[in-house]
Amino acid sequence: MERIAYLQCPTGIAGDMFLGALVSAGVPLEYIENGLKGLNLSSEYQLKEEKVLRQGQSAVKIHVDLIHHHHHHRHLADIENLIISANLSAIATTNSLAIFRQLAEAEGKVHGISPQKVHFHEVGAIDALVDIVGTCLGLDYLKMGKTKEAEESFKKALHAKGGNYNNEYVRELSLKILNEKYD
Repeated sequence: MERIAYLQCPTGIAGDMFLGALVSAGVPLEYIENGLKGLNLSSEYQLKEEKVLRQGQSAVKIHVDLIHHHHHHRHLADIENLIISANLSAIATTNSLAIFRQLAEAEGKVHGISPQKVHFHEVGAIDALVDIVGTCLGLDYLKMGKTKEAEESFKKALHAKGGNYNNEYVRELSLKILNEKYD
């Protein structure tokens, strides 16, 4: 029997919220942390779990606290190399790569360049890598890991206004392009 995760996020979901939802659903935070160690970025961030109350409902929020506050500007190939070298499960690798490739394709269309020439700013930052790869690890742990489902879930994350995708114009155009691809 196939398992699916249904996320009702009309206004989006931020990476810390998605990770928190996965931990609430039974994914041990240690599992995500151990999987993320393969990216060799552990010295740059720390994950913290916090129980929160939001609009009368309890939830788990995962904080990605940066140890060094500098933004990394990476190309798609840099991100792909980090993910491929991370020794993740096959499905977590496939889904993480697919999400970043879709983002590169969308950004490339926005800027009129090939996906390989896209210079990620916010999306290439440590917290975005942790959010995306950590989410793919968590979905795999719960045995919910088809590539299109993972892409769709992350596409919903682009709706989140409070995330790290701060360039509103690029965010909206990227979302439009991703929506056209799947609608």
